[in-house]
Amino acid sequence: MVITAQAIVDRIQQKSGSGWRDTPVDTFLAGNPGSDVKGIATTYAPSLEVLHKAVGSGKNMIISLENPFWTRPASLIPGGT
Repeated sequence: MVITAQAIVDRIQQKSGSGWRDTPVDTFLAGNPGSDVKGIATTYAPSLEVLHKAVGSGKNMIISLENPFWTRPASLIPGGT
């Protein structure tokens, strides 16, 4: 069976029922939503180690709770500018 990354996200949202809330952080950050998925890895935090292991085991979709990129202003860091 071939399924795209977008179809998987759509299915997760549908199965979540009315509890799903659209937010600006729940999005594809890399890759093509139309790509065929060969395997899925889930993680709390997508560290470089997790990404390497996922790709090494043939998975090409990674669903994480945390963002893999720093997205908050440096002013929130003590001593940040």
